[in-house]
Amino acid sequence: MHNNSPNKWLRPVLLIAAAVIILIIVLAIQSPGKSPEVAFFPVQLDEFAEEAYPSSLATGILTLDDGYLRLEYQWTDDSDLLIWPPGHSVYIQDDTVYVLNKDGNEVARVGDEIKAGGGQVPVIIVEKYTGQTLPEDCPGPYWLVSIVVTDE
Repeated sequence: MHNNSPNKWLRPVLLIAAAVIILIIVLAIQSPGKSPEVAFFPVQLDEFAEEAYPSSLATGILTLDDGYLRLEYQWTDDSDLLIWPPGHSVYIQDDTVYVLNKDGNEVARVGDEIKAGGGQVPVIIVEKYTGQTLPEDCPGPYWLVSIVVTDE
């Protein structure tokens, strides 16, 4: 009787294949996808909280685009970088990006349809109201936010 039967080689090959599959699964569990990251979150300084704001209302989807939170207008390719009211902050949990107001309450999250009161302003106003120079890769237009309303 010969010991060169196909079963002699099949078992080690199947064991190696099973080990490789288990290793791939373990690595996938330990290396989840990249979490969202907000590169720059412009917030107005407290000293401008009582200033007059533009009085327009924009409706769109809050999106994260290359690390910037923008208001994306439906049925167009247009969007505005949002300049948040004083005290607002960003919070990321479980791959969801939240915007919180000065009291720590959720105002919106990426993917929400929101209404933002305020209006478009030039970069010089953005830098005045935030006290910061905008990053070079931070394109406008810019929306100075007075209030955010969600449809919830």
